Amino acid sequence: MYVFGMGESHNIDELLYSETHYADPYPLWERMRHEAPVFYDKRLNAWLLTRYEDCVDAFSNHTDFSNQLYSKTLGVVFGPTMLDKDGHEHVVQRRIVAPEFVGKRFEPYYEAIDRNARNLIDNFPNSGVVDLVNAFTTRLPVNVIVDMLGMDQSDHDRFHQWYTTMMAGLSVKDLLESQFSSEKQNLGVLAHQELSEYVAPIIEDRKSCPVNDLISKIVHAEAEGQKLTLTEIQAFISLLLVAGGETTDKGIANMWTQLLLNPDQLDAVLDDHELFDAAFSEMMRHSPPVPGQLRYSINEVTFSGVTIPA
Repeated sequence: MYVFGMGESHNIDELLYSETHYADPYPLWERMRHEAPVFYDKRLNAWLLTRYEDCVDAFSNHTDFSNQLYSKTLGVVFGPTMLDKDGHEHVVQRRIVAPEFVGKRFEPYYEAIDRNARNLIDNFPNSGVVDLVNAFTTRLPVNVIVDMLGMDQSDHDRFHQWYTTMMAGLSVKDLLESQFSSEKQNLGVLAHQELSEYVAPIIEDRKSCPVNDLISKIVHAEAEGQKLTLTEIQAFISLLLVAGGETTDKGIANMWTQLLLNPDQLDAVLDDHELFDAAFSEMMRHSPPVPGQLRYSINEVTFSGVTIPA
């Protein structure tokens, strides 16, 4: 028997967009896994998969699902990115940029992470309350990305403004209400344009005079004889700032939230810093910064006995 705190008398439709669900989504997600693992959300006009096995099958199914839906969300603000590409085109663009973010190629950026983290902590007040989100988590990834790109560090605040404005332009609330041409979205588009204008001369300079920064590496990287165009590099930088910034920002904040809600585990991590990796991994399982991903069904497909149309 399952006991759900939200009560059986409420429809799933009603609960999905309730303040109660936003505050604590786990009871409804558990109920959906058992009652409606493949649920049609009329408001979103989308099918929601909540069982692990179904999600794994969907993500590994490149025949019946497409990434093209991202062209109507991220693409509206940034223009085309590798996220809205399918098949070989996606693989090629990923091969161009992905090597710079894994293994030994990423190690040179450790110093920038450490230095920026320490700089932010040094600015904490000596006493009183510190808002970890405003003072640290939302700042750290943007500052590090600015360093990685080889940008002027005095422009940290400018990049942070572009980051927050573009994120607001991708508001799911606007998308749900069919208002994806809202003022926030228009400001997001403008922020991307400003950022693109800022980096354009730097990109052109790095083509002839590369240095040891991420822009130089992306400008000269290629896969199967292909390189990214100027527009694609500009879109990638906006994507890196938003997607990389948002996930890191929320990931750190969610980890600290869970540790603060569980003081015994916080004490264990503070006593043994080797446990931080495990704490972060558990956050990614329990309360990840991105709770779901979009896919567009291009063929009829069945999960848990429910058929999703093309």
